[in-house]
Amino acid sequence: MTRNTHLASSALILPLLASLPPAAVGPWVTGTVIGVIAPDSDFPFGNPVQASLKEIRRKVRSLGIIAGLFSSVLLPAHLIGYAVGWILKTICSVFGLPHRGILHTPTWGLMMLVAGSGIWLFSPGAGGFLLGMGTGWILHLALDSLTPSGIRWFGKKISGPIVTGGPGDTIVRWLMIALGVLSLLARYAG
Repeated sequence: MTRNTHLASSALILPLLASLPPAAVGPWVTGTVIGVIAPDSDFPFGNPVQASLKEIRRKVRSLGIIAGLFSSVLLPAHLIGYAVGWILKTICSVFGLPHRGILHTPTWGLMMLVAGSGIWLFSPGAGGFLLGMGTGWILHLALDSLTPSGIRWFGKKISGPIVTGGPGDTIVRWLMIALGVLSLLARYAG
């Protein structure tokens, strides 16, 4: 899947945000956005985390006053995302890790979910960041499982027919956004 489709999958957490304590919303969103992009840090070209966060900041800034509402989330997301992307990219480069290799395993996402759950009890902000990142990581893998290259889930390869960058990718992207928005509206409608 393309970076934009992975980013769009973040919309699926919208209904969850309404039930979080205010201190955890920003970290959870930040973690999710980084988590949906971070597995592609093993991609041989550029830093996808940094590039995605720059693109998000540019788009939100173009919205003018609305950008002020997100500034407390976007700057930390950009800085943390840049660091995470740089660290993962460096590790992959030094050890020659292939794309869709070790970073494309559910173990990373599950470890973040477990760690975030434990930390949540003491710090909803830090726990929310890890829970968001784990959620994003799993969303990333679920979407990549829909492509012909697929993903190995605990030893079993799961793949699908959707070609990265093709029409199916675009359809999935808009479905993610629609599902997130509709489920958020449904939560408040009744």
